[in-house]
Amino acid sequence: MRKKYREDLKMLMLYILKDSEHHAYGILSELEKIIGFRPPPSIIYPLFKTLHREGLVEYVEGLRGGRHVKIYRLTDRGREFIERNRERLEEVMRHVERHKKMEELGVRRIFNVIKRLHDEIDRLDQKKQRDLKELFIKFERDVINILSEAEKNE
Repeated sequence: MRKKYREDLKMLMLYILKDSEHHAYGILSELEKIIGFRPPPSIIYPLFKTLHREGLVEYVEGLRGGRHVKIYRLTDRGREFIERNRERLEEVMRHVERHKKMEELGVRRIFNVIKRLHDEIDRLDQKKQRDLKELFIKFERDVINILSEAEKNE
């Protein structure tokens, strides 16, 4: 997992615990609300262990809905960490908002098409490859023009 992504998730997990304690599923649900998708437990659970080992969170075992769960809460050290890293947290939140906007624009679909093209490019004849090249050049030019217009309007 990329280190920055891991660090961003840690900051968001601490942010979620800032005002109230949660069990792991609750934190996953809150993460999903914030970032627009649910990170897999295989990524999140090791982060819980790291945050606990670093003394930023603690947990108590409790019952929720008849099940034994760990209820996580921020430690004083965790609160101090958030306070010291307030600018970093704000940067993470801005990044999350930009990511959501990119999702709304359908950028993931473009990446999926590019991945498919990568996997199937050997099947394309020279004419189809030229057609795609022209399409990509036009796409690039159009996006740059839109960005330039937005820059002028600031």
